[in-house]
Amino acid sequence: MKTNILKMIEQAEVEWKPLGEVCSMITTGKLNANAMEDDGIYPFFTCNENPYRINEYAFDMEAILISGNGSQVGHINYYSGKFNAYQRTYVLGQFISEINIIYLVHYFKFCLKEYILVNSKKGSVPYITLPMLQNFQIPIPPLELQKEIVKRLDILTELEAALEAALEAALEAELSLRKKQYQYYRDLLLTFDDISDRGGVQD
Repeated sequence: MKTNILKMIEQAEVEWKPLGEVCSMITTGKLNANAMEDDGIYPFFTCNENPYRINEYAFDMEAILISGNGSQVGHINYYSGKFNAYQRTYVLGQFISEINIIYLVHYFKFCLKEYILVNSKKGSVPYITLPMLQNFQIPIPPLELQKEIVKRLDILTELEAALEAALEAALEAELSLRKKQYQYYRDLLLTFDDISDRGGVQD
C-alpha cells in the first residue's frame, strides 16, 4: 500500500516544498513532562505515543504533533482544539491552503522516521532539530489527489483497526479457554474426594 501511494504521488504533477514553507508555525511546547495531571481536562502531548492530561492549555488550533526525541521519536499525533505540549514535542500549525492536513499526517507516518534516522548523527540517540523539520521536503500533488490518498489510507486504517480488534478478541477468547482448562485440571488434580480410593490414603 505504501509503495502504491508513493507511486500515485510520483506520477502526478507534484510541487515539492520544504516543511518550513508548508506551515508557518513550527514550535515546541514549554512544559516539562511531569506537568501532567491525572484529572486534567486537556490533552498534554509529550514524546510518548499517547497524550497525557493537563488543566491548562497553550494552544487552540488544528495541529500536527511530532515527538522530538526518545524511543517514540518521530511519532505523529493529529489534534484540533485546545491542548498543551512538552518542550521536546514539536507543534506544527497554520498550514498553506494547498495542503490537506490529513494527507500531511499520512506522509509523515510514511517517511519522517526514516528521514530522522538518516539525518541524525551516527551512534547517538535519534532526535529532531528545528532545521531538520524546516528542511523536510513535502510533495504537494493537486488537492483532489491528496483527498483520494487520504480516503484510501483512512479505509486501510479502519481495516487494520478492525483486524487488530478481531485478533485481540480471538486471543482473549483463547486465553479464557486456556484458563478454564487449567482450572478444570487443577481442580481435578486437587479434589481427592473425586478419586474412589484416594490413592490408598486412609482417614
